[in-house]
Amino acid sequence: MREGQAPYFHRSWVLVPFDGAPEEDVRHRIHVSYDLIRGSLPKKVREALPDRPAF
Repeated sequence: MREGQAPYFHRSWVLVPFDGAPEEDVRHRIHVSYDLIRGSLPKKVREALPDRPAF
């Protein structure tokens, strides 16, 4: 693990830099990530979550 790296960061994760990225690209990446993770949760858990935040 690199210094300053979160202990839950897994080596198989893909690092996508956000420096200089247009704000709309960053929003899109976050929304897609959120939807992928949320979609993999059990239906009962998904239904208990609030709607995706709009930011």
